[in-house]
Amino acid sequence: MKYLFLMICSLSMLMVRAQQQVTINARVTGLKEGDKVFLISNHQDWRDSALVKDDRFQFKLSVPEGSAYTMQLTRAYLDGQFREFYLEEGTLNLEIKQGVFYNCRISGGSFAKDQQDFYTRIDQLNFHQKIAVNGKKLQEAQKNKDTATQTVLEKECKQLLALRNSAAQQWAVQHSSSPVSSFALYSLGMPNNMQQMEELLNKLSTAARNNAPGKYFQQKVEAWKATAIGKIAPDFVQNDTADKPVTLQDFRGKYVLIDFWASWCAPCRAENPTLIAAWQKYKDKNFTILSVSLDDKKEPWLKAIQKDQLPWTHISDLRSWDNAIARQYGIGSVPANLLLDPEGRIIAKNLRGEGLEKQLAATLH
Repeated sequence: MKYLFLMICSLSMLMVRAQQQVTINARVTGLKEGDKVFLISNHQDWRDSALVKDDRFQFKLSVPEGSAYTMQLTRAYLDGQFREFYLEEGTLNLEIKQGVFYNCRISGGSFAKDQQDFYTRIDQLNFHQKIAVNGKKLQEAQKNKDTATQTVLEKECKQLLALRNSAAQQWAVQHSSSPVSSFALYSLGMPNNMQQMEELLNKLSTAARNNAPGKYFQQKVEAWKATAIGKIAPDFVQNDTADKPVTLQDFRGKYVLIDFWASWCAPCRAENPTLIAAWQKYKDKNFTILSVSLDDKKEPWLKAIQKDQLPWTHISDLRSWDNAIARQYGIGSVPANLLLDPEGRIIAKNLRGEGLEKQLAATLH
C-alpha cells in the first residue's frame, strides 16, 4: 500500500508539472469599470471571465499544452471585440485601446513576441475592418435584391480573404520553428484544400506542430486521407434515437449516404427536402441514408427529425462539434455528406441539391 501511495503521489506531481501556468495582464481603454471580459478555450470545454478594474483585467490559468483561446470584450462576437490568442507557459501582456483588439500591443515571453509580430502583419491589411464594411454592404444588397452588387461584393470578400490567408501562411513558413506558426495556420479556420494544409504543416518544425493547434490540423489531415474518395469508410458505432448502438458495418451491402447535420443548422434543415426526395426515389434501389447529428441535446434533435419527417436512421452522441464520428471524419462544417457503395467505399462527397440527384441517378440507374 505504501508503494502504491507513493506511485499515485508521483503521478499526481507529474501531472501538475505537465500543466503550464499562464498569466494574462491587460490594460484596456474604452470599457467601463466592472465590465466582464471572457476567455474561452478553442480546444476544450473551458471558459472563464474577469472584471475590468482601474482599466485593467487579469486571467490566471493552467493549460495542458500550447493552445488557442478566444478572448471576448463583450458576450457577443462583435467586430473588433474578440481575438484568438496562443497561450503557453509564461506571461502575455496586452494593451488594448478603445475596447477593440485591432493594433493592440502584445508583449511577454517569446510566444507573446511572435504573436505581436504575426498580428502586426495581419492588422496592416485592415482585413477585419474591410470585411465588416463589405458585410454591411452585402446585407443591404441582399435586402434590396441587388444581385449585381452582391456578386461584386462577394468577389471582393474572397479577394480579401485570399490576401489575409496568404499573409498568414507566409508568416507561418517564415517562422517555422515557432509554436505560433501552427497557431497562425489554425487562425485561418478549416481549410478547403487539405493537401495544401499538409504541405504547410510539413514545412513547420516538429516542435512547432507539437501543440493543440498543430495536433488539430494533423488530425484533420489524417481524417482527410482516411475519408478520401476511393477509400473504405472507417467504421464507427453510435446510438440511435432509441439509445441502441448502430454501426456503419450494419449498412454494408447498401448504397448509403452518411449525412452530417444538426437541428440548429439552417442550411441543413433547408437541404432536408432534397434528402427526403432522394430517399423516396431510391429507397427501393438498395439506397438509404444514415444521419449523424451534431446536436448536444436530445429533445431538439428528436423534434427536428419529427418536424422535418426524416424516416431513415439517425445517430448521435450529443456532443456537438466534439461528436466522435465528426472528429473521425474530419467534419469542419455542416451540412456535409459522403456516399458509399455496398462495399463501404467512398464514391462521392458533399453532394447537395441537384448534385445529389445527378450522382444518385448515375450510380443507381
